[in-house]
Order: sequence, then C-alpha cells, then structure tokens
Amino acid sequence: MPEHPEIRAFVNYMNISVEDTVFHKIQQYVVDEQKQYLQYTGPFKLFAEQRGKQIRLTLTHVTSECDSPLCLKSSQQSQLTTQSSNSPQDVTYITLGLGLCGYFTISLSKPQNCLFSMQSSSYYLSLMSDSPESVYYSNSSFDLLRSPDPVFEFEDFKQNLLTQQQLQTPICTFLLNQRFFNGVGNYIRCELLHRLDLNPFEPVSKIDLNNLAEELLSYLEEAFECVNEPDQFVQFLQCYGKASNCIKIEGRNLWTWRAIKGERASNTGQKEVKSRMDHVKRFMAAMGGI
Repeated sequence: MPEHPEIRAFVNYMNISVEDTVFHKIQQYVVDEQKQYLQYTGPFKLFAEQRGKQIRLTLTHVTSECDSPLCLKSSQQSQLTTQSSNSPQDVTYITLGLGLCGYFTISLSKPQNCLFSMQSSSYYLSLMSDSPESVYYSNSSFDLLRSPDPVFEFEDFKQNLLTQQQLQTPICTFLLNQRFFNGVGNYIRCELLHRLDLNPFEPVSKIDLNNLAEELLSYLEEAFECVNEPDQFVQFLQCYGKASNCIKIEGRNLWTWRAIKGERASNTGQKEVKSRMDHVKRFMAAMGGI
C-alpha cells in the first residue's frame, strides 16, 4: 500500500502530466459501496492534492473544450481574471484512496479493467488497480476524521498528536492509526521505530510525541527525495524488510533489530520491498504512456 512519500510523488507527477489538458468527460466502469457514482458535466481542468494517504482531484470548469496550444493560451489568460471568482458550482472534488496497488495511467485508448477514466481530445487518464476491492473514491473532499497531513499541515498534525500523550496503547499499534498518523503505513512505522530506537511495545505515554513528530517529518522529507529512484530507496531503508527479527502484530509484519519475542512471521522482506518499488515504477511509467 503506498504511503505518504509515494502518494506525494504520484501527485506531483500527475500534476505535471495533466497541467495543460482540458478533459471533457468522466467514464466510470465500477460502482459499489467503496466507489461512489461520479457525476460531472462539461469541460474541466484537473489538479491533484494530497492529505496523508488520500488524493483529492479538483475538477474546475473551463469555458472551452479545446486543448490545443493556441486554445490553452487563450483560455489560461481568461482564467487568470476569473479563477478567484469561481463559484462552488464550478469546482467538483473526487477524493480517493489507492488501496493496495492503485495507480493512474495515461493512454491513447481506454485501457481494459480501469475503474474510471477522464477523457480529453488527446488521451485517457485512468485509475487502475490489480486489487480494485481495496480502492475507494467518492464525490467529496478529504476525510477530516483522518489526521492533518504530517508534512503540509505539520503544526496541526503535531497538536492533534499531543492530545494522546497519556495513551497506554503500544506505540507500534498507535503509529498505524490514521486518525493521528495519516499517511503512515508499515514501512514508515518500522523505520521510525528504528530511528528513535523505540521498543515497539512501549506505551505511548512514555514516548516523547513532540520529538516523534519532528523525526517523522524529517523522515518523510528524506524518503520523498529518493522514493522515485528504486535502487536508492532500497538503500535508504534501514529496517523494513532488512531487520533480522520479523514478528506479526495484529496481522501485520513488523521488522525490528531488537530481540523481541512475539509471533514469528515469515520474513518476506525482500519481496515486500520489491513489490513496493515495482508499484512506484509502474505508476511513473504509466503516467508517461503517450
């Protein structure tokens, strides 16, 4: 499952790829409890934002369906004077989670088995997944039950975290709670515990949460700098998939260099790291597919 650094890289890459594109249609192919029916009419431009593990797509209505360079230049000039006065009806949000292995692809024709596509006169931008049951999306903004973003809303994130200073829950469990660690998953949990030399079962009440928040911010920034370079990222990891002790906690593998007793888990570290890097490479390649 992609975590904060990967989502950040995906969002940045997507915005670069679609910057000058006018889309004119959303075609949806899967609707269920996790995937709300998406409604939008008229030409629109697209901008992606991140909040933790969630991606919010902002669809902004434009007056022209043309996306040739001349049309775009004219349209962009006119939008400079009207953008600030956009009414709520001019903007639609689609917020989504990529689940285990969701990604977007750009192609000249609609790919098979996509969940939904946004169509321009030049290409399709499509949401894909090998595990579609783990993907969700809806016509909504960010889920505010999740914590503020640990990078882009750091002070709010930290203040929210400090409200839990007396919690008796083990830190290894707390780190996966998206109400307080939006964007943190298993590899960041392992790496952060290793960096701070924390016993995974230490209660939160005995942890310096202010220091933990600062270390998490540093780690997320460092990971983002190398996450799109698979070989460099694998070297960057110091614990996840590499530590000698791998135990299972609430169904999730946790790697640690500490000699902690627990339910032994099969050490599939190299496989998990490779799968994570393959997902990043596939996303980056797919967004350059035209």
